[in-house]
Amino acid sequence: MSHELNAGLLDAADIDFGRVSRLYAGDVNTADRYLGELVRLLREHGVYEDAVVIVTSDHGENLGDHGYMDHQFGVFSSLIDVPLVVRAPALLPTGTRGDPVMLTDIYDTVLDVAGIEAGPDTPHSRSLLDAPADAARPQVAEYTGANPELVKHLRHLNPSHDTSRQEVAYAKVRVDSLELTVGTDGSRRLFDLKIDPGRELDLGPANPTLVAALFELLPAVRYAEGAEVEIDEEMREWLESLGYIR
Repeated sequence: MSHELNAGLLDAADIDFGRVSRLYAGDVNTADRYLGELVRLLREHGVYEDAVVIVTSDHGENLGDHGYMDHQFGVFSSLIDVPLVVRAPALLPTGTRGDPVMLTDIYDTVLDVAGIEAGPDTPHSRSLLDAPADAARPQVAEYTGANPELVKHLRHLNPSHDTSRQEVAYAKVRVDSLELTVGTDGSRRLFDLKIDPGRELDLGPANPTLVAALFELLPAVRYAEGAEVEIDEEMREWLESLGYIR
């Protein structure tokens, strides 16, 4: 169903997204049960009190958001805003933090817990054991484009479907309430989430200097136009099991 929607063969109005959301919630509940089992085993073996546990997710999911069903095609908040829970007895206080963090911070955090100093090549990572980050810390995210096999499959499903929008790679930077998203299609969109949480008013055209300054904070967007990827049968089966290709 997701591929058919993404290929323009299904109309979003014809999909019961309430049911889809409930099915997705079932997946989340299953993951939560497995986490509970892990905690139970740690306790059973007497190591839970000294264990550092980090729980997160690699991505969210579009369940009809932005016209898609998948975790592809952009750096939408529905995809990149994910939970991050860290339990580190005697190292971190309990409670909720509101400072800007990124999943890349897990790298420096784990090194810090292990007593290993991080190298200079981790500019987008900082240990969560340090004091909370300043609100103006840049947060970056990137999406290097859809898997060419997925794009090929969408074209196979619907030869008349224009996949150009789905082939764009994106990068995003947020500094405090300002957010800039750039794409390999030449787009640069600037929003102030404090006054425009719905991202409806693009401030970019009126603020070219600010756009340029934020752009300098972004990682390079990497995407090879029309790249063909050779995959073996084992990789193909793995991608098919995850729903990326058919």
